[in-house]
Amino acid sequence: MLDEQVEKGRCIARIKNAYTLHLQGDAPEVLDGTAADKLRKLHEESGALKSKSSGEVKEEKGRAKRERDGDQSIDGFFQKGKKSKKA
Repeated sequence: MLDEQVEKGRCIARIKNAYTLHLQGDAPEVLDGTAADKLRKLHEESGALKSKSSGEVKEEKGRAKRERDGDQSIDGFFQKGKKSKKA
């Protein structure tokens, strides 16, 4: 099953790579078939061939947030410095 957002991002990245190489439909490399090798190399370098599912993206975001916040114990879940006022 394909993730629509991932595939859309992948296609846009590949189109951007083609424009970076100035490869439009009438370019000599496109017409003689040598553009495929150039594009494949650029796609590998830019990561355009790697696609991630939405689950993998969420997992990476969660991992980055945990790393950014640091290793927290149970004390990290409680708000410090804010005491409730008794009426």
